[in-house]
Amino acid sequence: MLNFLLGLALFSQLQLNGVFELPQIIEPEYSGGVLAAGNSGFVEVTMEVRDGFLINRIPQMQLNLQPVDGVTLAQTRLLSPEDDPKSTDTYYAEVPGFTVNLRATRPGSYVIPGELVYFFCNKADGYCSRQTVEVRIPIRAE
Repeated sequence: MLNFLLGLALFSQLQLNGVFELPQIIEPEYSGGVLAAGNSGFVEVTMEVRDGFLINRIPQMQLNLQPVDGVTLAQTRLLSPEDDPKSTDTYYAEVPGFTVNLRATRPGSYVIPGELVYFFCNKADGYCSRQTVEVRIPIRAE
């Protein structure tokens, strides 16, 4: 038990000092995002999960976006669907995506910055943590 606690303390210290960094568990992918200037459209944000990891259903995944000049976002904070209270599943069988509804006010290429926040667990050792991943959603208005 003492070795476990010492190992946990060392791991925490290394992580706090930036020596050890967790691998990125989710890789966001984007589809859509081409629309006529002045019209509404959407971008689908889907996720590929690294092998050996599971994404927790609770708390909900969050996609937090920052406004950009020339693009109006319907929402700047999107949440994954609420968990079914009858479900006993701790992890997603299939990770849900997000639909970002938007409107480009003028022609041009844009990038909507933001972050994806989620909790994950490692299948092999049961280690769980929160992770924040930078997103950069490309938009082209013609």
